[in-house]
Amino acid sequence: DDTVKVVLSTNIAETSITIDDVTVVIDSGRCREMTFHPSARLSSLDCVHVSKASLTQRRGRAGRVRPGECYRLVSRELYTRLPEDSIPEIQRCSLESLALLAKAIFDRSSVQEVLSQAIDPPDNERVKDAVAELCAMGALKQSSQSKPLSSMESQNPLPESQEAEEVLAKSLNK
Repeated sequence: DDTVKVVLSTNIAETSITIDDVTVVIDSGRCREMTFHPSARLSSLDCVHVSKASLTQRRGRAGRVRPGECYRLVSRELYTRLPEDSIPEIQRCSLESLALLAKAIFDRSSVQEVLSQAIDPPDNERVKDAVAELCAMGALKQSSQSKPLSSMESQNPLPESQEAEEVLAKSLNK
């Protein structure tokens, strides 16, 4: 069979999937990544360069079943400037939804306590800011034993502060 399967590499090529007979990976060296901008209190889906570890992982998609090749659309100069590893999502995304989820699951612990136990914990100041924002919205109470105003966030996770807004909206429509 002379068929050549080509994968235009995205984040999907970093998963543990095997696509049978892939012989060529063309890697742009970029991905879309959710990033939180604290000064604007907004998140955006940005196109960014991947890490060296991601490039290595993507290369592994070719040649799993038979010999293959990987073509990276990344200059040597850019490659030398790439970080070794990606920044974990918990350290670069808005924490409001995660704070609500942490409180819903671990209601007897503070959000700071729970998130500090993460494998790659977020900066404590960012956690405090997220809790303060949720308290200001009325989605969390200030006391250390507080619970979310509703348990719906653990059943219906929404992106970013939409979850907190839905909790607040439901609490106002008693």
